[in-house]
Amino acid sequence: MMQTIKLRLALSGAVVASFLLTVAPVGLSASLAQGEPPAPEVTQLSLSEGGGIVAGEVSTDYNLFQFEGQQGQTVILDVDVTTILMGSVYTDEDSQLYLIGDQGRILAFNDDEDENNFESRLRFVLPENGTYYVAVTTFGNQPVVNDEQQITSWQNTGLGHIRYDLIFQVDTPAEVR
Repeated sequence: MMQTIKLRLALSGAVVASFLLTVAPVGLSASLAQGEPPAPEVTQLSLSEGGGIVAGEVSTDYNLFQFEGQQGQTVILDVDVTTILMGSVYTDEDSQLYLIGDQGRILAFNDDEDENNFESRLRFVLPENGTYYVAVTTFGNQPVVNDEQQITSWQNTGLGHIRYDLIFQVDTPAEVR
């Protein structure tokens, strides 16, 4: 059964097309969807240097990142809020972080790093070689999933507004190298 995820293609910040990603058993494929509301651009993360930092800003919607990973790698993702802005309901650093497989299924999720820190952090061992996605949003924005637990859309109901650095690291065990 195929499901759809909304995305947009942007070059230098200008939206050039809206797309729907069709989630099929073989992976994600893109098809042009006329008249669809814009979705976040996909930003490529490179793990070749062991990690890095990318800046973002999110409020009611979500930011989407993509990377290629290898089975057995431990990926560490950390949302470091740099600026708290006035949100639709909250003015705080409450982020949410999702790790998503190439079939559109949520592999890991974190809302709060701990009870005293509303920023998000994930540590996850990748189950296979392939393409992975990271979504950053604010508290209140939840993905909508189908019966196969694949993301079909997002509620786009984030309650805060933040600027952040997404810090990503990878630890590759010797037997995987």
